[in-house]
Amino acid sequence: RCTRGITNRGRGGMTDRNADTERTDADRRTARRWSIMSVDVRPANREDAAAWNRYVEQSPHGTVFHRRESLAALADHAGADLYHLVGYTGQEPVGVFPVFVLRKGPLTLAFSPPPDLRVPYLGPALLNVTKLKQRKAERRQRRFVEGCLDWVDEHVGPAYSHIRVPPSYPDLRPLT
Repeated sequence: RCTRGITNRGRGGMTDRNADTERTDADRRTARRWSIMSVDVRPANREDAAAWNRYVEQSPHGTVFHRRESLAALADHAGADLYHLVGYTGQEPVGVFPVFVLRKGPLTLAFSPPPDLRVPYLGPALLNVTKLKQRKAERRQRRFVEGCLDWVDEHVGPAYSHIRVPPSYPDLRPLT
């Protein structure tokens, strides 16, 4: 399991709300993704990449550091692999989440923003939440963030991850 950190608070492995002794881990992951998660998270394809900066501008949590050009410069300077994760509910974009992956010896580490570059915060930038009621917006945010963290765990498998979000970010619970 990945150890996750957010600012000064640590996070251990995620618990499975659908725990069933007869299921395998893969069964639980699949069941969780398709039954609980209604947000489809994937790396940005060509259309997503072209729309990335527009998504960042639409988001109340987007910063200049979320822009594709800034992310590319940060990844290059940090020597990290960059994953542009985008979440969708149907055809509607839910959020963007840049993830930087570093390899230090035998360890794989995931960050947003990358360390030692004096970028104060990055993390997820949510879209289309101002039109939703609070409960639905929180549920969508939780599903998007959990989907992103699950994607990172499954495809990158970091030993440690650290995420710093802007002060305006509405709810830290999915990250802790």
